[in-house]
Amino acid sequence: MTLEPLLEACAPHLSQPLVSAESHRDMQSLGSVLSRELIHRCGIEVRLGAGLLPADLSVCLRRDGAAHRAASLASRSDSAAAWSRLAVFCETWQDPASFLYDRLHEIWLEFDLESPRADPQLREPVVSLSGLRWREKPGTERFCAEVAAMFDEAAALYPQANQPAIDVSLIDRCVRQLPEWAVVVHIMALGARATRSVRLIVSVRWQEVAAYLVTIGWPGPVDRAERFAMRYGPRVQSLSLCLDLGTDLAPQLGIELFPHAPDRKGKRIGGLLDLMVADGLCTVVKREQFVGWRGSSPLGDGRFVGRTSSHLKLGLRDGCEEAKAYVVLAEVRRSSISPFLPLRALHVGGLRA
Repeated sequence: MTLEPLLEACAPHLSQPLVSAESHRDMQSLGSVLSRELIHRCGIEVRLGAGLLPADLSVCLRRDGAAHRAASLASRSDSAAAWSRLAVFCETWQDPASFLYDRLHEIWLEFDLESPRADPQLREPVVSLSGLRWREKPGTERFCAEVAAMFDEAAALYPQANQPAIDVSLIDRCVRQLPEWAVVVHIMALGARATRSVRLIVSVRWQEVAAYLVTIGWPGPVDRAERFAMRYGPRVQSLSLCLDLGTDLAPQLGIELFPHAPDRKGKRIGGLLDLMVADGLCTVVKREQFVGWRGSSPLGDGRFVGRTSSHLKLGLRDGCEEAKAYVVLAEVRRSSISPFLPLRALHVGGLRA
């Protein structure tokens, strides 16, 4: 069984302008080759600004069976080399003696829809290493070395000719300067986007955003990042910064906003969207579509697709500001579901991840 029936069941809620017709077609094409038996859940990223903007599809893989599935897909894609690298990565992950085995909870594969570089059916994904369980104490030299080792594992997902060019001292700077209680939550291999950068995602308190960015020498507009943090931070449960590391820190920045849970009537996430509408980052129509996303769709035989909210994201890139929203689909056995489910678990092994 593939993801296609789940996506089809949710089609009435994946309409324009929230999801363009082109993105929806790409999503269905991908869904027809992705097996839902080995996918824990899937998510959709939508852009909230005006116009028909591309969406992205993500799927979550747990350790068991991930290597076999990646290897089988390699033979069916024009991006076979990328899927073969992923299969080898997953084989290593399944080895109890490996560095990854008890440090990596799950991986997310993100497919950029409407991409001009994309295979029309099965393209190379961005790979997010998620649910990271660190052994060492944050702030120590051993912790910095542990994070650097995870970067090395992520580098194996890039083609040999496009290996990440990251100075270890840059990783050390970003990790060592984390405020107390901050956590490294995800590391993303961005090779599918023809870049040599690796994304580091860290959870920090909103009050510490500006000071942290100044301390690590982030070259972007700290004042605008601080304005976002002060405006939205007090209204969320947690906030994460998305930093792209290459030969140096990139000037773009993502700020992920996770609303307080439970949010059964959508008032908290609706309030955040109202701020984004006021700031010109979200249209009223897309705000209503996103709030109305949550619920369930029947699949038959007493099964349903649970449609839940995850989080919002603010972006600063090339002098522009944008907002995105993330929704989750998962097969459930009942129609009454939680309306809030983070795309990536908030707490894994005692740490936010």
